[in-house]
This record gives sequence, C-alpha cells and structure tokens, in this order.
Amino acid sequence: MSILKKVFGPSRDEVWRQLSEEIGGEFVPGGVLEPAKVKARVKDWTVTLDTYTVSHNNLTTTFTRIRAPYVNPDNFRFAIYRRSVFSNLGKFFGMQDIEIGNRDFDEAFIIKSNDEGKARRLFQMAQLRKMVDSQPQIYLTV
Repeated sequence: MSILKKVFGPSRDEVWRQLSEEIGGEFVPGGVLEPAKVKARVKDWTVTLDTYTVSHNNLTTTFTRIRAPYVNPDNFRFAIYRRSVFSNLGKFFGMQDIEIGNRDFDEAFIIKSNDEGKARRLFQMAQLRKMVDSQPQIYLTV
C-alpha cells in the first residue's frame, strides 16, 4: 500500500468504482473538462453522482451532487435547506420561507417554492421530513 493511500485513504475514483460495482452502475472516468461520475439505472430513472466546483474570489468549494432528471410538466420548483443566521437575516428582509405546520421542521428548515400549497403538501409527508431531517447538511432543489 502506498504511503499516500495510508495517509489519505482511497481516492474518490477508487471509491466510486467500487460503488458502481456494488450497485450495478457504471463508473465514467473524468476528463480534462468533466469530473468522474457514477451512473445507475433505477427503473425508468438514470441517477448520476458527480461533483462540481464553484469559485468565488480566491476560494473554491467542491460539492457532491446526485441528479435524477425527470419530466416536470407543471414546472413545480422548490428549495429546502437548514436554517442559519444568514437565512434568518434574509427572512427579516422578506425572503420567502414556507411553513408547513410542523413546528420543529419549520424552525429547522427554510423552504422556498413557486407553488406554496404543493410545497406544503410535499413536506407534510412524515417520511420525507424524516429523510430530510436526517441530513446534517442539505440543499435540495428541484
């Protein structure tokens, strides 16, 4: 085992190759302009795991994302993320925050949507709230 592997552990590509084998997916190596990814078929869906990097000023942040494109005939959009000091400031200045009627969840998360009623119905599902709440950091958007 190399010294780098002992210190830092396996590379992302190694882990993603193993993941793709375990789930019956496909590991797609990265290129010069595109990062590596894992693609898997789940019934009629193609699910893709990849990374993207955002640069601002002298800082770069790399995010891991999971995407599953689908047809959205009524153009329903929403975003949900954990509340922070900055989101409270935004709310003070009029930022949208849809409350679903569950006190603990409403206090923990900010929900924005182009259809408040549909967003409320979506996040009133206890199982979905439980999955969202189990994530220490989350930014989920459609």
